[in-house]
Amino acid sequence: MAVFGVISWQDEQVIITVFDVLAKILISAYVTSSRRTRSCVQLLGTRLVAANIAEDVRCMIRHAGVPIFSAGRDLRITEWNMKMQEISGLSREEAISMYLADALKVEGSEWWQNGGERLLLDALESNSGELEMIFSNQTEKTEDSVIVVRATGQRNPSGDITGVLCMGQDVSKVRAARNTAQALADSRSRLLVSANAPIIELDSEFRIVWWNNWMVDKTGVSVERITGQHLRLLAQSSSWEHILREALNRQGPE
Repeated sequence: MAVFGVISWQDEQVIITVFDVLAKILISAYVTSSRRTRSCVQLLGTRLVAANIAEDVRCMIRHAGVPIFSAGRDLRITEWNMKMQEISGLSREEAISMYLADALKVEGSEWWQNGGERLLLDALESNSGELEMIFSNQTEKTEDSVIVVRATGQRNPSGDITGVLCMGQDVSKVRAARNTAQALADSRSRLLVSANAPIIELDSEFRIVWWNNWMVDKTGVSVERITGQHLRLLAQSSSWEHILREALNRQGPE
């Protein structure tokens, strides 16, 4: 334009400079806007993925094969999975917002007073722990369930503890099997004690550990008095020692 004499060359330079700066500003704004748009899209995608993962985790918790429940700082239930429904007979809809002790029917019980409530309160203070709990199904006449519960604090995205998450293991069958084995052992012990034949238990040095009532009646010596005495006290001949040592060294039944 300065060539044709419309404006001076100084004015032309000013106009060119202004348009150059304006173009750079517009390009910079476009690039920044594009980056922000991409960041927003990425953030939205990340949030969608996180939401899907969170939903998957909630689904896993609800259908887990172990009892899982959670409660807020006021110890009111916020989660109650299907295994807890099966064990307690209380549906998730009924359990949500109930005071935990009421839902488990344990308030005033020995378990609740001797550590159940303390376990949950400690978890709210970031001190995890575990405890064995026993409670009854509220709808079915079944045996009490024995659950080993581990409690840990539940945190929000800011890291603050907002509740307590409890995961349990149903050990009812293990407890029942242990009780059955103990009852069988007690029955066998009573049978040995009352057997109409001499029965003596020895340690590896042939010292008497125990003998039955038949031996008490025949010798007049109680179990308490004979315990720890060597078998030589009763058997003067040493012929028994060779036989018993062979029995100790035997690897299996003949």
